[in-house]
Amino acid sequence: MHANSAGLSLLTKDERSFYWAAIAGAWRPHIGGGTPRDFGPCGVVLDHNIPMLFSHWERRYPYLTSAMPLADEGLLVPFYVNGRAVGNDLGDRPR
Repeated sequence: MHANSAGLSLLTKDERSFYWAAIAGAWRPHIGGGTPRDFGPCGVVLDHNIPMLFSHWERRYPYLTSAMPLADEGLLVPFYVNGRAVGNDLGDRPR
Protein backbone atom coordinates (compact mmCIF):
# COMPACT_ATOMS: atom_id res chain seq x y z
CA MET A 1 0.00 0.00 0.00
CA HIS A 2 3.01 2.30 0.45
CA ALA A 3 1.31 4.13 3.30
CA ASN A 4 2.95 7.27 4.62
CA SER A 5 0.98 6.98 7.83
CA ALA A 6 -0.75 4.13 9.63
CA GLY A 7 -2.74 3.90 12.80
CA LEU A 8 -5.05 2.07 15.11
CA SER A 9 -8.39 3.46 16.26
CA LEU A 10 -10.04 1.73 19.23
CA LEU A 11 -13.55 2.05 20.59
CA THR A 12 -13.77 3.42 24.09
CA LYS A 13 -15.40 1.18 26.72
CA ASP A 14 -18.76 2.94 26.32
CA GLU A 15 -18.47 2.41 22.50
CA ARG A 16 -19.40 6.05 21.83
CA SER A 17 -15.97 7.27 20.69
CA PHE A 18 -12.75 6.23 19.03
CA TYR A 19 -9.36 6.71 20.63
CA TRP A 20 -6.30 6.86 18.37
CA ALA A 21 -4.10 4.45 20.28
CA ALA A 22 -1.23 4.20 17.82
CA ILE A 23 -0.17 6.27 14.82
CA ALA A 24 3.04 6.12 12.82
CA GLY A 25 4.16 8.49 10.12
CA ALA A 26 2.74 11.83 9.01
CA TRP A 27 -0.27 11.79 11.37
CA ARG A 28 1.71 10.81 14.48
CA PRO A 29 1.06 14.20 16.15
CA HIS A 30 -2.62 13.17 16.45
CA ILE A 31 -1.88 10.13 18.66
CA GLY A 32 -4.11 10.08 21.73
CA GLY A 33 -6.84 12.08 20.01
CA GLY A 34 -10.14 10.72 18.86
CA THR A 35 -13.60 11.31 17.47
CA PRO A 36 -17.19 10.45 18.36
CA ARG A 37 -18.30 7.14 16.85
CA ASP A 38 -20.98 8.78 14.70
CA PHE A 39 -18.63 11.47 13.42
CA GLY A 40 -16.85 9.92 10.45
CA PRO A 41 -15.44 7.00 8.54
CA CYS A 42 -14.29 4.93 11.53
CA GLY A 43 -17.88 4.56 12.74
CA VAL A 44 -19.13 3.73 9.24
CA VAL A 45 -16.55 0.94 8.96
CA LEU A 46 -17.68 -0.65 12.23
CA ASP A 47 -21.41 -0.01 11.83
CA HIS A 48 -21.45 -1.58 8.35
CA ASN A 49 -18.72 -4.16 9.08
CA ILE A 50 -16.87 -3.30 5.87
CA PRO A 51 -13.45 -2.01 4.83
CA MET A 52 -13.48 1.38 3.10
CA LEU A 53 -11.00 2.66 0.54
CA PHE A 54 -11.13 6.43 0.12
CA SER A 55 -9.77 8.85 -2.38
CA HIS A 56 -9.85 12.47 -1.13
CA TRP A 57 -12.01 11.56 1.86
CA GLU A 58 -12.52 15.19 2.83
CA ARG A 59 -15.08 15.34 0.00
CA ARG A 60 -17.37 12.99 1.93
CA TYR A 61 -16.30 14.23 5.37
CA PRO A 62 -15.61 17.98 4.98
CA TYR A 63 -14.30 18.30 8.57
CA LEU A 64 -11.24 16.30 7.47
CA THR A 65 -9.99 19.35 5.53
CA SER A 66 -8.38 20.42 8.81
CA ALA A 67 -6.54 17.09 9.26
CA MET A 68 -3.05 17.79 7.98
CA PRO A 69 -1.55 16.48 5.88
CA LEU A 70 -4.56 15.83 3.67
CA ALA A 71 -4.73 12.27 2.37
CA ASP A 72 -4.90 11.31 -1.31
CA GLU A 73 -6.02 7.82 -0.35
CA GLY A 74 -6.98 6.03 2.81
CA LEU A 75 -7.95 2.48 3.74
CA LEU A 76 -9.89 1.70 6.91
CA VAL A 77 -10.35 -1.94 7.91
CA PRO A 78 -12.30 -3.20 10.94
CA PHE A 79 -10.51 -5.57 13.29
CA TYR A 80 -11.91 -7.96 15.82
CA VAL A 81 -11.24 -9.39 19.26
CA ASN A 82 -13.10 -12.61 20.06
CA GLY A 83 -15.30 -12.10 16.99
CA ARG A 84 -16.36 -8.58 18.02
CA ALA A 85 -15.38 -5.45 16.05
CA VAL A 86 -13.44 -3.18 18.40
CA GLY A 87 -11.64 -0.73 16.14
CA ASN A 88 -10.06 0.14 12.78
CA ASP A 89 -6.68 -0.07 11.17
CA LEU A 90 -5.89 2.93 8.97
CA GLY A 91 -3.31 3.50 6.31
CA ASP A 92 -3.07 6.63 4.19
CA ARG A 93 -1.01 8.33 1.55
CA PRO A 94 -0.72 12.07 2.21
CA ARG A 95 -0.77 14.60 -0.62
